[in-house]
Amino acid sequence: MRHLTFVFALLICGCTTGNSLYERCDFNLDCDKNLVCRNGICVHECYLDQDCPQSEDQTYICAYYKCVPEFAGPEDEDADTGDEDAGPSGRGYRCRG
Repeated sequence: MRHLTFVFALLICGCTTGNSLYERCDFNLDCDKNLVCRNGICVHECYLDQDCPQSEDQTYICAYYKCVPEFAGPEDEDADTGDEDAGPSGRGYRCRG
């Protein structure tokens, strides 16, 4: 009886997940996390960088099917030490091949 009450409570509260990839939707909230509703279907936000919006002051790239701001790196005068082995941070990191 206790288990039946728990199942019934879940059904009443409407605890459901969003729609999966390629399922019908009306709004972004209808879709699973990391999906958007486009033309009535849940899809990934992007597949290529060109799918992402661009502006004069910010470039977006597609990473794991999401449009995210492109990270240009720290604007630090000390970052360029002139040492090729220092890496972009200037802290002595080296790529090993």
